[in-house]
Amino acid sequence: PPRVASLACSSRPGSGELFCAMLVQPEPTSASGPMIITAGQSFEQFPAASLCVFEPSTGLRKLADVPRLSEELVVSGGDRRICVWRAILNEIPEEAERGEFLALDCSQKAAVCLTSGAGRVGSAAVS
Repeated sequence: PPRVASLACSSRPGSGELFCAMLVQPEPTSASGPMIITAGQSFEQFPAASLCVFEPSTGLRKLADVPRLSEELVVSGGDRRICVWRAILNEIPEEAERGEFLALDCSQKAAVCLTSGAGRVGSAAVS
């Protein structure tokens, strides 16, 4: 789909069945004036991005709404499908790269925050 911000794929051990997850940014909105955003506000800001998954047996489907500034998606390679990504806290790019890590077990429908006050966030690794 258009507006894919991050894409990660893996295959199931043994069967080789493909599994792909993607963070899809929302449609751009037209603002009629300046938009004022404070640090951390983007974590709750709407419109939200979407976490979507593709499997050959089910096709493309949306699993959950996620913070709009989500990026750097990684997926687990085992039978249990886990998605982990970072959500940047500040709309304006900054050297500090402050954010939090979030995760979603694809058998569940709600994302959980893995960190609280993480500060600078890099890339996640999931096994």
